[in-house]
Amino acid sequence: MLAAVLTDRGRALVDRAAGPRFAEAEEAVSGLTTAERMVLSKLLKSFGNTLSSSAHNARRREDLACTGG
Repeated sequence: MLAAVLTDRGRALVDRAAGPRFAEAEEAVSGLTTAERMVLSKLLKSFGNTLSSSAHNARRREDLACTGG
């Protein structure tokens, strides 16, 4: 697992960049009810987990191919 620490300047940059994205995301789901937002959140988490797992498995296959395993 990799970790990083942001400086105050780096944190400020992330805040400036992320703020508008959060506003856009809020606007994008503004027509959904709270229940619909909860369902969407669960689906997106599941989708993210699937992507992460798929990427992990692909890297593992590449590692095995490189080592002859």
